Amino acid sequence: MQAGMQIVNGTCVPIQSYVGGACGDAQICNGGSVCMGTSCQCPLGMTPIYDASLQQTICIPAISYVGESCGNGQICKGNSTCDMAGTKNCTCSIGYIPQLDSQLNKYVCIAGKSKIFMICKLKVFLGLKTFLS
Repeated sequence: MQAGMQIVNGTCVPIQSYVGGACGDAQICNGGSVCMGTSCQCPLGMTPIYDASLQQTICIPAISYVGESCGNGQICKGNSTCDMAGTKNCTCSIGYIPQLDSQLNKYVCIAGKSKIFMICKLKVFLGLKTFLS
């Protein structure tokens, strides 16, 4: 039998490995993992988690909060979105401001007006008032 292969129901098929398992030759990495060197690992933006139903460790998208990196596929949480064009960090959308969530010990976005938004609005209003006078 060829290296990296096993017999299943009388058929020669590639050995399937999960996170931490051996790979190379004909072995296939499963559970979202990729072959790095000689073992299956989670790629950037993914994090390992044990899946009880599979009884294996698989890769799921990593979670990021306000101010944390999201440029490698991480999912922004806490009402934040990924600023892929700029910082590649999770940021609050217009109309939301960052606030520390004491339970998570992470920043999340809450509805409200930022100081910058209010200053911009005031400048626009004052400029408009001057223009109309």
